[in-house]
Amino acid sequence: MHASVRPAVSVNIPPTVTSPASREMPSALSMRMTVSKVNFFYGSKQTLFDVSMGIATNKVTSLIGPSGCGKSTLLRTLNRMHETVRGARLEGEILLDGQNILAQDVTSYRRRVGMVFQRPNPFPKSIFDNVAYGLRINGSKDPISEAVEKSLRHAALWDARSASSRRTVFGARPHQHRENRRAARAVEGSLHHRHRYPQHAAGCAHQ
Repeated sequence: MHASVRPAVSVNIPPTVTSPASREMPSALSMRMTVSKVNFFYGSKQTLFDVSMGIATNKVTSLIGPSGCGKSTLLRTLNRMHETVRGARLEGEILLDGQNILAQDVTSYRRRVGMVFQRPNPFPKSIFDNVAYGLRINGSKDPISEAVEKSLRHAALWDARSASSRRTVFGARPHQHRENRRAARAVEGSLHHRHRYPQHAAGCAHQ
């Protein structure tokens, strides 16, 4: 059975301008990422049809459409999350800074292109260890405790009213920490050895 034929999709929306001084022509925009003639398949089912678009540097690009039209599928291709789905196949070309994303080391690439999900999906650790995880694996030289506190304050999650509230944030029971660390080590081994752990990228702190 052949996939249905749909018209090509090309998206290149110029920014809204408020004055002649701030007006930019679409052709003058610098594209950080370009998507060219992308088709995507889950097995034999095609979900993206000849999609081409540009993502401009230092601009906000929004994908708007009805449920099930392929927005999330397209987003997954931008940091290669689709590679964890058995039977998924991408055709076409996606470039970041002029380089084909499929030709790059996937772990290094995902450090540059992250995802923020609608729902939090943390590691099986305390909140403190989740926030500190990205700093630790990247060898941050900054004090971890200070960086975690700063991040949690910015997210309105730091409660300094009492020591008990901080223990709630960081996790208070040693045996729970041990169990969480054992589970986390298995997950981290998958991340480092198979490079197949994009689902938790949004839970990591980035420098």
